[in-house]
Amino acid sequence: MQCCQICQRHKARTRPVRSENHEGSWWKDLLHGDGVYCWSTGDKFTGKFYLGRREGYGQHNFPDGTTFKGLYHDDQRFGPGVLSYPDGSQDVGLWIGPCLLKLCTSVEVGFSLKEIPELAPYVNETVTTGSLSQVDTDPRTLWLDESFVLSSGCMVHRMCGDCQRELDQLFFGELWDPALFRGYERHQLSRLPLQTRMQANIHIHRALAENLDWDVAAVLSSNRDSFGPKGPLEVSSELFIQQASRGDLNAVSKTLAEGHVYADVADSHGHTALMAATVNCHKKIINLLLDLGADIDWLNREGMSALAVSHVLYYHLQSKNNVFTEPAAKRKNPPSQPACASRCHISPLDSTTSTSQSNNRPKATDMSRNTRSRLSDQHRHHLSTLELLLERGADPNISRVPMPVLLMAVMAADAEAVKRLLLRGARTDIPLPPERKGLYPLHVAAGLAGPAGPLITEMLLHTITDPDAQARNQDEIYEPDERPLSTNEAANPREGGQTALHVACQRHGDHENANKVVTLLLSKRARTDLLWNGHSPLSLAVASGNDTAVAELLKGGADPNAPLGCRVGSALCALTSVSHHQDGKRAKLLDMLVKAGADVLMPVKVGDFVGNAVDYAHRLFNQDSRFANTPVQDLTPQEKKTLKEWRQLLSKMGDLMRQTFRLREARERKMLTTSEELRSSRKSQPTATEKKENTKTQDSSIGRIPEDPGNQKPGKKKKQEKEEHPVLNRESEAPTSCKSHWEKEHPITEKPKSRYESKPPIKEKPKLQLPYIFCWQCCRSVGVKLTPCSRCCKIYYCSEACQRESWEESHKKECVKISKQVSSAEDVGKTRANLKENYSFI
Repeated sequence: MQCCQICQRHKARTRPVRSENHEGSWWKDLLHGDGVYCWSTGDKFTGKFYLGRREGYGQHNFPDGTTFKGLYHDDQRFGPGVLSYPDGSQDVGLWIGPCLLKLCTSVEVGFSLKEIPELAPYVNETVTTGSLSQVDTDPRTLWLDESFVLSSGCMVHRMCGDCQRELDQLFFGELWDPALFRGYERHQLSRLPLQTRMQANIHIHRALAENLDWDVAAVLSSNRDSFGPKGPLEVSSELFIQQASRGDLNAVSKTLAEGHVYADVADSHGHTALMAATVNCHKKIINLLLDLGADIDWLNREGMSALAVSHVLYYHLQSKNNVFTEPAAKRKNPPSQPACASRCHISPLDSTTSTSQSNNRPKATDMSRNTRSRLSDQHRHHLSTLELLLERGADPNISRVPMPVLLMAVMAADAEAVKRLLLRGARTDIPLPPERKGLYPLHVAAGLAGPAGPLITEMLLHTITDPDAQARNQDEIYEPDERPLSTNEAANPREGGQTALHVACQRHGDHENANKVVTLLLSKRARTDLLWNGHSPLSLAVASGNDTAVAELLKGGADPNAPLGCRVGSALCALTSVSHHQDGKRAKLLDMLVKAGADVLMPVKVGDFVGNAVDYAHRLFNQDSRFANTPVQDLTPQEKKTLKEWRQLLSKMGDLMRQTFRLREARERKMLTTSEELRSSRKSQPTATEKKENTKTQDSSIGRIPEDPGNQKPGKKKKQEKEEHPVLNRESEAPTSCKSHWEKEHPITEKPKSRYESKPPIKEKPKLQLPYIFCWQCCRSVGVKLTPCSRCCKIYYCSEACQRESWEESHKKECVKISKQVSSAEDVGKTRANLKENYSFI
């Protein structure tokens, strides 16, 4: 193996000379491992070294009696530590160089989502209660990063695997973990955020922290009770955050100029001076901090950045009927509202927004003129603050608490904010957490009411590559379909979470804007065959009574006969469900589906049996306790209207089923008759090839004396028999009337077939193939006993009541015509014999 630069540089060296100011372990001529280093100024460090630099936990004693105990990295303080003064005061917290990075106390001017009741459910408890000893990135890969272990000023630039193993063993000693070593696998992780790198450094040296004489765990958990009074650095850091909150520009500038306070110093909740200035809209302070190197994407303990804080304060979240604050399994949406993000109202505080948003804010009569003026001014200040943060390069994707800022703007129906964030690189593929249904911004935009919905949807579609992204609510039940009609349904590969097209088609009310959203999604080739909770976009549009969306979906290629889930059956089944409210459009929707090719006789699984859409409707009606167990006179006027429309729809579907049955029967009979005629005509008429061969035979026989068959050679005679014999020649099927003159005078006797010779299969006469049977009156086929008409035996009834109604309405005239089409006279005689018995009630 080729040695690294360290091995090559020291290959010819002898044993290094030990420094007079250092006592401890060496690696070649570099300090490595445990040791003590003394400076000529009187400073003394006791701890660990890594290639000549302080690394890990150690203690630094200053000449004036001050002592620092803490974690080092790359010869600097980088992690938890305690700086003790001779007077007994102590600066406790996380350190970066000579400054405090995070305090163990909180500042009263801080901001927390827990202070807002509407936002409290969005707080991620794992982030809030977690300590810095928990790291998201694997610390082993960070430790193997040469740019993390070795600074840019180190003489070492490359390191082989053997050197890495040897250095790690010498540094950790008995605490060395072989699992930390993976070989020479370098990862460029030096660009990770400061917080992540510090967490990794704490995690790597966690074993060394157990044998120290001070409480490292208390510092990591922000517990300062066991330490002395606050030192000067803690006091200055807290004062710095308060000055930024008040907007004292001169004081902030002076504190930063002294160099004792870090620009990103945070309290125990992660609240920095930048966040304090953002909360109070001090734009000059914000610019100053950013100019001096403050991290604009710093995350507090709740996982919020300054940009997220400004958006939360800019928008007003209303918790009433908020679908995101309740688990999906416990939520039940009434049919009059879409089960999507449109029920979560976030609206800006400005009174100049749209009317649909102003309905979610307090009325002008409920607040004084001064209050309205103050809210308007506050709104403008927060707007200018978030615009400033975006201009200075704030990342709109860094924070996902309480949700991505793009989702906040979309839920507020703020088209200008959505455009502004998209231009700044906001990602559209970041969903909400699974416990919040996992909705994407496109789902929320598709459910927005008013003209903002289509406008925002169009903007999002310009940056979205997949308009069929599915939410993580595949286990959610669409409330009108709570009772499945089948329990043993196989998994459907097209089944999954909601798509934006599902959300748009599910909306009740505002069908004009919902139709625009559907048109936009279809223009981006959104799939119409994906299922959610057994529903396709077409069945949801039918269930919500959105006839314009149904027309767009059918125009876009939606299949009205596509089989759906067990709770739906088909698009026609969704139309027949009494739990769906189509607002008097059932008949119109039925006509649209039938014109698009919907098959009213299509088999549908109803429970454990196969029936039709009418069977599905009756089964679902019987499962509805309100309609099935309540007398008609006790129903509400709206329920009576729904019941009347439902019965009218079933009656119309029955007419269509009977009409379709007759047309199919006539078409089948016509096809059967045509096939029989063609078969008989082929037997009676020679084909063109046969005519051509017969003509050749007649022409060759004129003027030629035929040979005596007896004088022919056996081989030639056998060949001639094969060519001329109507049985042996497979290509010729000409009848005997078309035989030539020579064949008539010299008939060929057919050779008797062997009993072992295979006979050609006998073709059965094709039979009439018709759909399954159903009651001719009520069109039911499942859960009833069907008996044929005793006169024509062509149609069936489920009861005497249906038979009587059908006979009085139309079958009295049709039965005679149908009986003439009975193929067998024996069947006709049998039906006449049973006529008196079956029709005794007439």
